[in-house]
Amino acid sequence: MNGKFGYGLVITVVGMGGTILSLWFMSFVIGLLKRLFPYREEAETKGKEIV
Repeated sequence: MNGKFGYGLVITVVGMGGTILSLWFMSFVIGLLKRLFPYREEAETKGKEIV
């Protein structure tokens, strides 16, 4: 496995690994943001209604 085939295989594996790693990192950041800023329903509109 040397030459062009080996190089292509290495590039493919590194590309897939980088994609999985970046998706994991983004989901980690989103989960962290959800913990820092939890979603809360508005209790009152204080006279201002959104049309």
